[in-house]
Amino acid sequence: MSQAILGLDHAVIAVNDLDAACTVYNRLGFTNVPMGNHMNRATANYCIMFPDTYLELLGMNEPHLEDFGFKAFLAERGEGFQRLANGTSDADTIAAHLTGNGLEIMGPMLLERPQAYPEGMVTFHNVMIPPAQTDGIWTFFCCHKTPELMRTPEWMEHANGAVAMAAATSVVEDLSVARAALTKVYGAGALVDTPYGFATDLPRGQVKVTTRENFAQVHPGAEAPAGGLPAWSGLRLTVKDVAETAAYLATQGIATEKLADGNLRVAKADACGVLMEFAAG
Repeated sequence: MSQAILGLDHAVIAVNDLDAACTVYNRLGFTNVPMGNHMNRATANYCIMFPDTYLELLGMNEPHLEDFGFKAFLAERGEGFQRLANGTSDADTIAAHLTGNGLEIMGPMLLERPQAYPEGMVTFHNVMIPPAQTDGIWTFFCCHKTPELMRTPEWMEHANGAVAMAAATSVVEDLSVARAALTKVYGAGALVDTPYGFATDLPRGQVKVTTRENFAQVHPGAEAPAGGLPAWSGLRLTVKDVAETAAYLATQGIATEKLADGNLRVAKADACGVLMEFAAG
């Protein structure tokens, strides 16, 4: 595996109404960074920051501009976990790693947005992988050039106690095809066999890959995605104390399901279409 791969970076959650989604996630106990407007693009976001990872609520505020497939995704799939960003320490190194493994990529591409507080231009270098290159598993690499602008201490304190994105689940039709595709992304040595399919052995967090038939082994009691595959379906977040998280969510009138491993799950309807679990660190 390339030393430039840091592991999980953030989950992109596609939403119909950005402000409404922000309200939903505030009720779940998340603190968000002020809205960020993507310059010269249709989209904007509210980010939910942890020390090393984050969630991105992505919606449109200027729909007349280029949306890079966002409208089509919402029309086909609806709200939910759209794609996974991997972290990299060096966009040029990761671009060479991916092309060396036979992937056709876009970038590194500059993405930036102005921010009033702390004042500055939030800047990323992204390496995009067309989903067709990875058998439809939508993922890319993100290199943060100005992380200090997004990680002020007050933005990383969450009423639900969340501190990290720990795992993301992808559901695929064919495990062997998916494995061949993700080997080109992470390297053969990063993929390990599991009873449900395979997973990544990354410096930060884990990607779990399974099928509809084996989905219950990853998320017991939850329904597998009903639409087209592959699909991202499942986020596990680490929290300081599961009991305290449950108590907070109860104050907000949000029902939780206690899992056999002692962790929690909230309904997709309470998280803009995301199957979200809260786990002990």
